Parts: sequence; C-alpha cells; structure tokens
Amino acid sequence: MTEWRKRLLEDSIPLKEISVESAREKHITQKHPALIHRWWARRPLAACRAAIFAALVSAPKDEKERKELHDFMKLLCTWEASNDSNIMAKAQRLIRKHYPNDPPKVLDMFAGGGAIPLEAQRLGCESYAVDLNPVAHLIELCTLVYPQKYGFGPNTQKQNNAGLRDRKCQLARDVKRYGEELLKQVSQEIANLYPEINGKTPIAYFWSRTVKCPNPSCGADVPLVRQTWLCNKKAKKAAIRLTPSSSDIGYYIEIAEGKDIDFDPTETFSTAGSIKCPFCNTGGSTEYVRIEGRAKRLGQMMLAVVETNGHGKQYRIPNEIDIKASENAKVRLTKLEHENSSKDLTLIPNEKLPPKGTLGFRVQNYGLTEWRELFNPRQLVSLCTFSKTLTKHTEHRSHKYTTGDEYSRIISLYLAITLDRLIDYSSMNCVWQGNSEAVTPTFGRQAIPMIWDYVELNPLSGSVGDWSSALKRMSQAIQYCCETVSKKGTVCLGSATDLSNFDKESFDAIITDPPYYDAVPYSYLSDFFYIWLKRSIGALIPEAFRTPLTPKSQEIIQLVNSDLSNQKKDKKFFEMEMLKALKEANRVLKPNGICTIVYAHKTTSAWETLINALLEADFILTGSWPIHTEMTTRLRARGSAALASSIFLVCQKRPEDAPIGLYSRVIRELQNNVNERLSFFWEHGIRGPDFFVSAIGPAVEVFGKYSKVVKGSGDKVEVAELLNEVRKLVTDYALKQILHGSELGDVDGSTRLYVLWRWAFGSGKVPFGDANQLCQALGVESTMLMSRGALLKKQGDSVILYGPAERLKQKKSLGEPDPTGQVPMLIDALHRSLSLSGKPLAEYLSTLNPRIRLNIWQIAQSLFDVLPDGDDEKKMLASLIVGKERTSKEADIVSGQLTMEQYFDIGGNKK
Repeated sequence: MTEWRKRLLEDSIPLKEISVESAREKHITQKHPALIHRWWARRPLAACRAAIFAALVSAPKDEKERKELHDFMKLLCTWEASNDSNIMAKAQRLIRKHYPNDPPKVLDMFAGGGAIPLEAQRLGCESYAVDLNPVAHLIELCTLVYPQKYGFGPNTQKQNNAGLRDRKCQLARDVKRYGEELLKQVSQEIANLYPEINGKTPIAYFWSRTVKCPNPSCGADVPLVRQTWLCNKKAKKAAIRLTPSSSDIGYYIEIAEGKDIDFDPTETFSTAGSIKCPFCNTGGSTEYVRIEGRAKRLGQMMLAVVETNGHGKQYRIPNEIDIKASENAKVRLTKLEHENSSKDLTLIPNEKLPPKGTLGFRVQNYGLTEWRELFNPRQLVSLCTFSKTLTKHTEHRSHKYTTGDEYSRIISLYLAITLDRLIDYSSMNCVWQGNSEAVTPTFGRQAIPMIWDYVELNPLSGSVGDWSSALKRMSQAIQYCCETVSKKGTVCLGSATDLSNFDKESFDAIITDPPYYDAVPYSYLSDFFYIWLKRSIGALIPEAFRTPLTPKSQEIIQLVNSDLSNQKKDKKFFEMEMLKALKEANRVLKPNGICTIVYAHKTTSAWETLINALLEADFILTGSWPIHTEMTTRLRARGSAALASSIFLVCQKRPEDAPIGLYSRVIRELQNNVNERLSFFWEHGIRGPDFFVSAIGPAVEVFGKYSKVVKGSGDKVEVAELLNEVRKLVTDYALKQILHGSELGDVDGSTRLYVLWRWAFGSGKVPFGDANQLCQALGVESTMLMSRGALLKKQGDSVILYGPAERLKQKKSLGEPDPTGQVPMLIDALHRSLSLSGKPLAEYLSTLNPRIRLNIWQIAQSLFDVLPDGDDEKKMLASLIVGKERTSKEADIVSGQLTMEQYFDIGGNKK
C-alpha cells in the first residue's frame, strides 16, 4: 500500500448534496435492497457510499482537485449512479490509486441490514459483515452473498469464470416463479376465508377492540376505536358512523361518504385507552381497560370492509358472510393448535413476548404475553398455512439443480423472508391510513404499542402488503443486488466484541453503525420475525436458529429497566462492551487504516459513553460530518426532539507518543476549531438537535489527540467536562445566529432558553438530564423554571416546554408589572402581549421600558423566523408583528413619549 496520506473524509465533502440524496433515497420504494427485509435504522446507501469512497480516497492536493472530487461525489451519491457502470468504474479507479496492489478490505462489525458492506462491494472493495443477530445475518446473506453468487442461476460462478455471464437475473425469476406456485397452493386452502361478494375482492377488514362497560347493570361492549376515517382525501371522503341502538346494547354501523359525513369521525367512545359508555355514560379509566385486558376480557368487533372490483377502493359494512368467514378461521385455528412445524416446535408461535417494561413494548400492560397474541385467528391460520406449505415446497425442489440442495435452500430462504414482509402487514398492530387508503405495517415505528383499532389485510388481495406485492418487491431487490453489485461479500454470525476470526492489522477500513445506547433493543423487535423464520426454514439453516429467541445477553445496549435482563445492562455495561468492540476494531485495523463510526443519539450521556470508549480504545478523531439521513415525517420522531442527521465520526489509531495536553491551551484550540466548524455546519443548513450534536466531533478532534488532558492542578479532564464546554459554545453561537446578532446581555437566561429550545426541539420532549444541562449552560435553574406558571414541566424522565397558552393558563398575571418594580422576563412580557390586542396591548407595552419593548419585538421576530409553518405560536406571533408599527406608536402615546400631534402628520394621516 502507498504511504499514508490524509483522506478526503478528513478534509472535506459536499455535505449538503450528500444529505439531500440521503433523504431523497428514503422515498424510493422500488428495487431498493431494503425491500429484501425490514431492518431498523438503516443508513441510506448514498450516505454509506459517500463515507466509504471519501474514507478510501486521498485528500486533494489543491482547490482544483478538491472541486473535481466534490463534483464527482455529488454524482456518485445519486440513486441513479448505483446502476451506472461508468460512474462506479471511475470510483473504483480512484480508490485503487490509494490501494494499487489489492482491493481495500472493509469491515462493518455491526452490519445490520448490510447497507455499508453492500456499498463497499459496489466500490470494488473486499467487504466483511459481522452481526450477532440471526435475522440481520440472514438479511446480509440475501443481500451481500447470494445475489452475487447465484444471481444468474446455480452455475453463476462457472459462468463468471468463463466470461459467459447472462445479464438476466435467474435467481430473481426463480424466487418469483416458486413464490407464485406457493401462492397457488396456499390460495386453495385459505381463499374461502376471504370470500368475494358481488364480484368484489376484499382488500382489508377494519376491527376495533372492545371492553365491557364497567357498570354491571349495563354490560355493553364499548368499542375502543380512536377514530373512524376510512378515506380522508380532498376529493374523496368516507367514514364509519357508529350509532348506539335504542332497543338493545348493540350498534348500527353505516358508511357515510362525502357530504353525508355530518359528524366528527375523531370523536368516539374512547380516548387514549379510556372509555365512556354510550348507553349509560359510565366512564372507564385506562387502568380499568388494562385490568380487563389482563383478565382476557377484551373483545373485538368488525366495523367495515374495504374491497375492489379493479377500479379503486370501495367501503361497506360487514355482512353475515364476512362474519362467518372470520368465525370459520377460529375453528381452523383449533385444528392447527395440535400441529408441529418440526419435532420440538409448534406450528403456531407461542414464545413469550419481551418482559413487561421493555422499551418500545406496551402490549404486555394489557395482558398480551405471547407473540401469537399479536395476530387474530384468521391471520394465524393464513400465516401458518404459508409457512408449512413453504417447507413442503423446499423438499420437492431440492433435487432439481446441479448444486442441488444449496440453491433450493436459498430460494426457500428468500421465500421465507418474503413471508416476513407479509407478516409485517398481517398483525393486529397494522393500521389504516385514511389519507392514502393504505395499510401501515406493524413496524411503521420501532415499537409494538397497543393498537385499539386495526386493519386485517387479505394476503390474496393483490394490493400493497399482500403476498404478490411482497414477492414482486423481493424479486426487484434481488435483481438490483445482482445486477449492480457483482463482487460477493463475506458474512459472519458473531459478536463485534470477539473478532478472533480476523488477523491483527488486516483491514484497511472499518466503517460501522454501532448500537445507540438506550435505543429500542433490536433483539426484542427482531423476535417478531425470528419466531416465524425458525418455523419456515429453521431446519434448513440450523446455525442461525440455535436459540429459542434471538441472542440477548451479548447485545450492546443499555436497558432502561435493567431488571428485565438476567444481567445488569446499565451505562457501565454499554461502555464496557462498546470498549471491547472498539478495542477489537483497533486490533484488526491496519496501522494507517481509517475507522468511521456512524452515530445518532440526542442525549449527552450516550455521547459521553461512546467518546469514552473511543478514546480508551486508543482512537483519535480526525473529522466529523452530520449527514441528513432521516425522513422528517418518520413516526418515531413525532412528539420527540429526534435527530434528522447521523454523525459520521472519522478516526485513526492514536500514536503511541501522543502528548499530554494542558487544559487552558486545549480549550482555546477547542474553541477555535468548534466555532469554525459550527460556521460551516450553519452555512450547510444543519439545525435543531443536529446542530448541538454536530459540535461534539470537532471538540473531540482536539481533545482526543492527546493521551490525556490535565488541568494546572494535575487533575485529568473527563469527557463530561468537555461536553459541558461544547454545550456552552453551541448555545452561545446558536443564539447569536437566531437573534440576528442582538446583544445577548440584554436577553435574560429564561428567554434565551425558550428561544433556543423552540429552535432546537420545537414542541418535543427532551431527556431531563439534557434539559438540566442546557439550563446550566444558560445560567438558569431548571427547578425554578418548573414552578407554577414558569417555562418547563417534567413528564417522567423527560421535560417539555410550555407555550404561551399553557403559561397564561397556569399564571394569569404572567408578565404583569411587579409591585416591587422587578422587570418581567422578556419571554413573559412577550407571551402576555400575545394574549392582548388593540388598546389593551398598547396599554400593557406602555408600562415597559422602551429598551425592553424593543427587545420584545426582536424576540418575537426571531421566534417567528425559527418556528415551523402551521405552528400555533407562530400564527400568534404573525398577528403581533403585523401590527408592530401602529402598536408601538400607540404605546408611546399612552406612556407620554409621543403626542397625538406627532402621531398624525399635517394632513391628518397616521404616520
């Protein structure tokens, strides 16, 4: 390998363009390898491709070369480039300039869905993927190995060696063909469970859970449906009308359309899991519903059917045929209860759900304890029929190919993970989106919450989410991986804390996306698929199914409730295990290799643990880039201060002779580096929580290049103290930008907190620790701001910010002149002003010092600029700002600073 030179990723990258392409990729729904199987928190291929390319290419010698590389990267990161052989050939040539002897070896030690190793293969590298989770391992095999090894049929390798490669992807065709045969057999057994009526095919059935009225003399079943919209488009409206019967304790169900919707479909008999009986008006709390659920006394009610005749979707109420088909499924399920998929495994998945209190899981509070309870009887019958038919198909296929069992096994694997996609659309956690008339699958978010009204998809309907749809997308994804990536990767099932399969100093680059501290544990989520895969193909790939559920003990994560595990998975556990993994990364990385860590977490404690582990593993940071990788509408982000960017941290091995740094000097260097990078990030549109996090990398670049940093007293400076300094730098910089250069000394700490919070977190919740540290950075006490009528409110482990309406409700005298003469906080005065108009507003402002009035207008304008369109406070601010000139003059008149003659010009017109 050539002599070490600085890499492009340590120098500069076209950040904005990469972010745009990464966000755009989230909307691509065809031929994307992510369609092979769901995996959570996948990184966009564009961002992975950019990181790998820039990590392996030398930094430019001059501005001309920098521009050429940036221009090429802008092209390289587009979705279209992934299928352009000329662009990829050029990228590979540029990489090989730095690695002239052999292709670089790239390792992803937390490979997950395989995006990073796939892009490494596309760029001509030798890629290696490691993951502990068996579901992730199977995804990686189906993405990184089998399309390249068998994409053009059982004899692909021979064809490649002979130069006889057929450009048609036979593997995709075979999977599709056998999937269609499988569908024919399954349809013969379950089609009668989804009867067509009047020549129309049912697409889905709408259900609501029910609970008995707590009044024993009433006994009505109360639907827990949250809302009854079926279609809520501009040109098409349909909703369910539920009317309590006057003759009994039943309901009249109607489908109202268009102008006939003379009711509010969002007003039902249930709110947030609590009820009010429509017959006797008795209320039932959320806890009452939980108790009924744990006693197995919750019921279900079919409310509507969506069907099609091939021309759009129509809605109707369920009839006797629909009800009978559903009841027949219960009878069929009873027979299946006694069948096994293998010697020691029942056909129906009866494994236990995660322990109560597991992050992301809420159903256990309502008595659901087994995975099978996430499916209704008809769903279980259909999915079990698919699973056992798939197993029979494998036995009939195995003798058809020269490579025999292996190729047949691979086709079965693809069909099994196709079934997983159908399963994702076939649980009682699927909901209907009226604005798009489509099913949101089980994992529309990274959680298993309790769903009160769900939609049951017909797996034979020919609509999005059914078997044919899943098979089509699988075929497209196989074809994409086969035709755009020819190089086969190496996939290993194992832990990142033990890379003993790899020699010391064997990798040129390690690019990986490690676990995110206390995020949702993927091992528990992936059990949803593991239990079905174990039944459909467990006998074919026994090495991936050695445990009853996915491995938990070695998963690197902090559990919010450590009592859920046999071991204590706290902050210390996470840091120690991450340290083991990063030490292994350091061991297998070549002396002049490069390591890139992708991380996305909003809490300071999470970053503290990662940075401690990085530094203790003898890595130094040489660059960091916040790349926009998330859709702004993703469900997990709603109502929380979630990140839209992932931070790509660029590392090298720390030199053995790294010096000791003196804190007073290091802090000056750190301030210069952070402020310079913040200016760059601001210019590139990085905002909100992402802006706070983006400063951590530049700080650690300075801090981490020393073996340790000490104060004049000799005491070692810890990472926590470093992060406190970073927070102060970011808050000061951001406020100056938000307030358009206004003197911060004129703005009190509480007002600065309010403006900064609304800019960074909107209306979202913030972890208490981070909220407290932000307050400290601004010189205010969080406990004081949580007092009655103040700014903050603690909700569990999080903190929310009160808006003007909530604050005035809490304290009616907010912002009024204090009898002692104490000046009100600017944000108090502004919020009182938002509740007034006309003369009362002018009279209120006249009681304030002119300097304070000027600051109020500046704060109002700054808040208006940073709040999103549609925000209620922004609308209030707009009304206030529009009348600024007139209101200011009227306030001056009331205060005596302006006469009526001065208010009017000589012609009698208002100035």
